[in-house]
Amino acid sequence: MGLCASVPLPDEQKSKPSYRSTDKEIQNKLEQAKSDKDKIIKILLLGTGESGKSTIFKQLRIIYGEPPSADDYKVYSEVVKSNIAILMKKMCQLIKLLDEENNLNETERIAYEQLCSHFLNLVKRGKEWTDNPMALAQKLAGHEAMLAVKLKEDIKTLYRSVVLGKIWPKRSLVNAVDGHKMFLKDIDIISKPDYLPTNEHILHARVRTTRAVKQKYVIDKRTFEIFDVGGQKSERNKWYSLFDDVNSVIFVSALSEYDQMLTESSKQNRMVDAIDIYKSICNNPYFVTAPIMLFLNKKDIFADKIQHSSISDVKDFSDYEGGSNYDQGIEYFVRKFRDCFIDPIEAEKRFFVHITCATDTDHMTNVLNLCRHIILEHELRIMNLIP
Repeated sequence: MGLCASVPLPDEQKSKPSYRSTDKEIQNKLEQAKSDKDKIIKILLLGTGESGKSTIFKQLRIIYGEPPSADDYKVYSEVVKSNIAILMKKMCQLIKLLDEENNLNETERIAYEQLCSHFLNLVKRGKEWTDNPMALAQKLAGHEAMLAVKLKEDIKTLYRSVVLGKIWPKRSLVNAVDGHKMFLKDIDIISKPDYLPTNEHILHARVRTTRAVKQKYVIDKRTFEIFDVGGQKSERNKWYSLFDDVNSVIFVSALSEYDQMLTESSKQNRMVDAIDIYKSICNNPYFVTAPIMLFLNKKDIFADKIQHSSISDVKDFSDYEGGSNYDQGIEYFVRKFRDCFIDPIEAEKRFFVHITCATDTDHMTNVLNLCRHIILEHELRIMNLIP
């Protein structure tokens, strides 16, 4: 098992493959052995919704692709503003849910009521629109972006309140996106007419993936074709059309979502859902020889959350005994995923896990380069060029 984590797991050395070949040696052997030097390496990027899968897809472009275009910047500018409005809407819901309204001071209460009123009006207007689902989503996002700018001062007032600081650790109750808090800090910059998103803003911006998106990258003379697909339940039936001729799968699950429920199914735990999907992927006949790269993502959020939200308090993980220990928490979930392999021998050969923070470009550069190395070595094994 390959692992990128702060502390190696106890059995890491036993299961870790030996990488004796260098990237250059692997590349030379591949070029000599293949008559078709333009062979495409096909990789599927799978995982649950909001796991950070599309963030990794964006990192691939930052690391290996072209810089964003003017149109890209324009789109992400609107997305970031829309994300601010969505986050504040959820924070207003959480204030009400936790009965904290009376703890707001007069100025904060006015800002809170202003935000609630505008969000409610937008919901009512949205119900009157007759656009198709995709056009409706774009229209709604545009109005959310305008609200974020228009209500900037109210948002700042509520963001700085003692109440919001108090309830933030309980944000999982409304499935708030952790990384969007950054946008609240930068709202003065974001609300300017000439705002251009930074790479960091682009990486944290969230747009729901509703169709397969493909990108090609030529790395060391090899072409990698990478597909990102929607992770919500309603999108998973679209995965199967992409299963042919896959060289590797990268499966992404968020470590920090052990205490959260699916947006589309409030009774389904997100981590349980991810483990169930992973089990179906790693034992699927389509991928019987493909390396399965598991990215346990959002390690930074997990490290913070485990201090105040106990894993063992979640019914599905009541057997956990590691308390608030970060490394024991990681080892627990790594074992949950590794146990998904029906055949333990297959797990020894095909289970590779990386503990990731998808928004950290330097970190992800190292992780993705390691994955590329694993995939190329696997190609050599298939051709019997290495044992």
